[in-house]
Amino acid sequence: MKRIIFVCGLSIILFGCNKNEKLSNVELTNNYLLFSSVENIPYSKLIRQQKIIGSDRQQYLSDDKGFIVSVDIDHVKITNDYTTKKSHFSIDNQYDLDLNMELDDKQNLLHLEDLAKKIEWSSTYDDQNRIIKIERISNPSTISDIQYENGNISRIVNTYILKMDLANVYTSSEEKIFLYNDKNQLDKVIIKFFDDKESKPTETKRCSFYGYNEQGDWTKSYCLKMNENFTYFNSRKIDY
Repeated sequence: MKRIIFVCGLSIILFGCNKNEKLSNVELTNNYLLFSSVENIPYSKLIRQQKIIGSDRQQYLSDDKGFIVSVDIDHVKITNDYTTKKSHFSIDNQYDLDLNMELDDKQNLLHLEDLAKKIEWSSTYDDQNRIIKIERISNPSTISDIQYENGNISRIVNTYILKMDLANVYTSSEEKIFLYNDKNQLDKVIIKFFDDKESKPTETKRCSFYGYNEQGDWTKSYCLKMNENFTYFNSRKIDY
């Protein structure tokens, strides 16, 4: 379930960017929350393509507005067409879905559903037009709660619910805490995993980001699991 990607999208013209400040565009952040990850949000300039190479393998392509049109993460692939309001989502041979996007009058994506109506996603926004919840309605189902602080995403809690039968339900969760440096660049992410039988995390991972380029984006990262000696290294190649 950790590989489940929450699929939605937006199609709104971006605001101007200042190279000396982190992008503050809400719609761009929403788009990365839904199709990518917080770790890959551009710092000061729109990113056309980025590749994560190392322990992880990820590739993202964006349009001229900065919104993600293609995602390739391990076994997961997503393509988005904001003009036709269509998306395609696949994971190995488990899912191969064509999806319809439902937007409101502010161009916020409220609902995403496959044509057979077997799986659907919905998103909730606050009064500042920021995504605060993403729900995947199926079995297993997923609920992601997003919190903000000082204009940054500060915490995300992903809850996974598997209904094995009418009497048995298994729940697990993942908590991600995001820390930033004095330049408002992503510095560290602490990830804790819980299951429904333990109040303490069953696993904790700490990731650090560094090697910032001239646009302020990180180009290197590593993650450490508590009580393990193995380190996960990644490099990030970016085309603007």
